[in-house]
Amino acid sequence: MKSLFLFGACIVLTVAHKSSDSYDPEDSSDSEQYPYPGPAPPTYGEPAPAPAPWPVPKPYPGSQVPGPYPGIPNPEYPKAPEFKKLKTLHAKDVVKASVKYYKHDNKHIAIISCPENPVLGSYTWILADSRETIPSFGVPETVALAGGVNVEFVATYVQHHGKWEGRDFTDDEKQKFRRVGCYYGSTPSHIKN
Repeated sequence: MKSLFLFGACIVLTVAHKSSDSYDPEDSSDSEQYPYPGPAPPTYGEPAPAPAPWPVPKPYPGSQVPGPYPGIPNPEYPKAPEFKKLKTLHAKDVVKASVKYYKHDNKHIAIISCPENPVLGSYTWILADSRETIPSFGVPETVALAGGVNVEFVATYVQHHGKWEGRDFTDDEKQKFRRVGCYYGSTPSHIKN
């Protein structure tokens, strides 16, 4: 019986010796705390290693890095408009003007027109916002850009001011504005169609 016990102990020592020969201390695949094969013994009183303070990113599939919008590979961000559109002048007895925008020779142009005057043969005035009132019959803080029976006005956009520009009806001076509207005169003209 003693011989069988010694024989078993020799086999265990031989296996353990062969296992320790194959152990490489430079191998990083094994745990540094417990370099022997098999599960590490439980540690009591030692804190577990802390996780990373930030989440570890997962690798992206393929070579395409996702953009800020899901589902869009290379998004085009919306560009700011090259010009600001004219707004409606809000004042008493002022009607909304129709405005068409064009681009010619790298300049932005607006053609302003008014709907037909309900009083046949009466003048229609295209007004714009201003700090002064020109002419004096008009709506306060407006300037008359054009007047007539069938009237249109062409304005150009001034990029560095962010405003539209045109010459006024009475003094032929440059005026800068952002709002336009139509004002109907009530007195018929003496123009025959």
